[in-house]
Amino acid sequence: MIDNLSPWDEMVLEVLEAAKQRLHKKDFDLRARLLPTDIGKSYFDRVKVYDQLLLDQVIVIDDGLLTISNKEIPGWLFNGLKEGSTASWKIFEKIEPIWESANKFNRILLEEIGLAGEEAVVTFLKESLPSEVHDRIYHISLTNDSAGFDIKTPSIRNNTETLFLEVKTSSRPSLNFNFYISRNEARVASLNSNWLLVGVFKKDGVHQILGCLTYDQILNFLPINGHPDGLWESCKIKIPISFFNKNIL
Repeated sequence: MIDNLSPWDEMVLEVLEAAKQRLHKKDFDLRARLLPTDIGKSYFDRVKVYDQLLLDQVIVIDDGLLTISNKEIPGWLFNGLKEGSTASWKIFEKIEPIWESANKFNRILLEEIGLAGEEAVVTFLKESLPSEVHDRIYHISLTNDSAGFDIKTPSIRNNTETLFLEVKTSSRPSLNFNFYISRNEARVASLNSNWLLVGVFKKDGVHQILGCLTYDQILNFLPINGHPDGLWESCKIKIPISFFNKNIL
């Protein structure tokens, strides 16, 4: 999942790496003058990128040293991450280990990506199911976020069967699918054989439904409660994309 970066993206990464190393602004300027010139990557192009990152407060100058800022990330980067831009994620990975607001930002990003992923699954269901059963498709999470699933729907394979779908969406390029699952979602899954986790990957603004996971497939990834007073509430799971089952909806 590695795409070619544009000259602008490459220069953003150059500036962020210099800020990560806390390079003096004079040394950065000298480096920019000495680096090979290419189409769209001249000394003046690098200065423009540097100035833009300063203006957006992605980087700041601290006693003459380039430093990654702890301010809110700019809208152009947030939108790129939300749309699944590989370049935007590469840029964010330079910032994330240093940025103090990363956890708060990740929660906001997950909420926005998550809702869009659920809507993409609802659209897919309506395109795949006959119109006479569309009134049985319920986007539950819009009105109840504690049900343990997001969508109640007829099965595509057998319209008389009802499925409970928990949708997890990611826009971060990886060979693995990373998602959070709550203890309540796992509990509901354990009690309902018709519960499925649907994986959705968003890249360059396009949603791709990876497939589904059953409760049995994620069971071994879940934490084990060792004491009744120490119950887990949420956990992060990393599962290879190849684990997802196709065509079981």
